[in-house]
Amino acid sequence: MAMGPVGVVVLLLVRNCVWLAKRCDKSRPYCGLWAAPGGSIDEGEEHLAAAIREVKEETGLVLDANRLNYGSRTEHKYDNGAPFSMHWYYARLHTDEEPQMMEPHKQGAWVPWIIQPSLQDMVTPGTWEALQARDLKREVES
Repeated sequence: MAMGPVGVVVLLLVRNCVWLAKRCDKSRPYCGLWAAPGGSIDEGEEHLAAAIREVKEETGLVLDANRLNYGSRTEHKYDNGAPFSMHWYYARLHTDEEPQMMEPHKQGAWVPWIIQPSLQDMVTPGTWEALQARDLKREVES
């Protein structure tokens, strides 16, 4: 299979919740679904640097590398069948850290969602894949 675009997704956790925003840009994939911060990795950029950049661009939060935990790389297909890969991370936020709506043309306000199976039909595939990771489930429960 030909390798498609590569991106990152970052789950921002607080207590038993994950911060998500509803995608509203009709020209982009998965409009209408909820998503964690993330996006494409720029040419020459490392995926950790992309994760830090995407969190800042989309939420205004500045996280340094030691707060991000690497999950894995997963393979997906867009609705049109085109392949893409996603590196996902997670970070546990302090209760006083709240994402801000930095890109209102792309997404709505950030909302803390309780992590539960019913999210599957409401979130992007990359976000769901990250939420289903076994190690993350242990992290959320701790």
